[in-house]
Amino acid sequence: MTVKDLGRFVPRANRTPGCDSGPNFFFPGVTGTDGEQERAYQALRDMAATLLGDAPHSRRIFSLHYRLGGRDGRVEVGKPIDGDDVVAIFDVGGKEAYSVHTAGSVEPVLRLGRHVYTVTEFARVSSAAS
Repeated sequence: MTVKDLGRFVPRANRTPGCDSGPNFFFPGVTGTDGEQERAYQALRDMAATLLGDAPHSRRIFSLHYRLGGRDGRVEVGKPIDGDDVVAIFDVGGKEAYSVHTAGSVEPVLRLGRHVYTVTEFARVSSAAS
């Protein structure tokens, strides 16, 4: 199963310009209401909890800046990693605290821990998220 099975994919959602803490929450490629995006996000979060052996924290992460292999990098929801759009970044705590998931797989494509130096959260989470 891929993340694409969780919803219908379309071009990236609109972002909130000039937002210091990041855009309002969106789940890339899922069309429809905030509730439909929330259901797709929660389904992936539940799968991630099973795969990783621990439930992700409730914070909604938009982007991470990190240093790995002597190079700085950035991963952002809605932007591609190796040609596949990032759909969620989860904080699961522990040694490899951050788990990055793309549209092509429910398995994390990147795990980051102490190498992360900036975390940006979404500015607003939809009212459907409770």
